[in-house]
Amino acid sequence: MPSQHHFFSNLLGYGDAWLGLLAQVEGGDPPPLSPLQQILGSPFLLLGSLMALFYFIVLVPERRRKAADAARLAAVKKNDRIVTIGGIHGVVSAIGEGDTLTIRLDESSTNKMKIDRKSVARIVTDKAKDD
Repeated sequence: MPSQHHFFSNLLGYGDAWLGLLAQVEGGDPPPLSPLQQILGSPFLLLGSLMALFYFIVLVPERRRKAADAARLAAVKKNDRIVTIGGIHGVVSAIGEGDTLTIRLDESSTNKMKIDRKSVARIVTDKAKDD
């Protein structure tokens, strides 16, 4: 009857090396982990780092963008040329209470429109001509 050593050497072709590895697997206890290895191997560290990464990649830039938009909308004043999100061009003729603006659509001041401050897409600025 063939021995166990003969079986592994024929099956795997390496004989003694595989028996040495199998002996190590079946052997004693693994060495104890240091406190640093225990902390780094914790699943809570991975979860916390993923949450921090999400915060700094998604939430912080979104908060900055919203603050910049709010500052831009708060800076709208009378006689500013604006474009609404609907593409309507006009000049601010009055700033109402709350979040409303009255814009003048033509030069003769006969056509006016009341809009919400949040519907201002951009403030048009005249570029200085260097020629």
